[in-house]
Amino acid sequence: MKPVLYRYRDSESVIKAMEGYTPPEGWEPLYDQAAINDEVKAERDAMLKDAERYRWLREHGDESCTQKDGYGGQELRTGERLDSAIDAAIAKGWKAGL
Repeated sequence: MKPVLYRYRDSESVIKAMEGYTPPEGWEPLYDQAAINDEVKAERDAMLKDAERYRWLREHGDESCTQKDGYGGQELRTGERLDSAIDAAIAKGWKAGL
């Protein structure tokens, strides 16, 4: 995240952040709080989704973690393929704890 202003030590002096300019020693970057809040909210939402998937997987993992591999066996789903399978199962109403 790019700073929006720089403040000189503990003073009230500030300068605007400019592309390609690095303030000299003693200037501390100040950031846009709304942008920070948006980043934190997006990260929190992603973690909540991962937590929901984990809880679902813990309760129902055997049903959606594998798929037929075309050779009579089972293939373990991983990564985004596993996330998609879990999300689809959750959307069907297979909530953890049911």
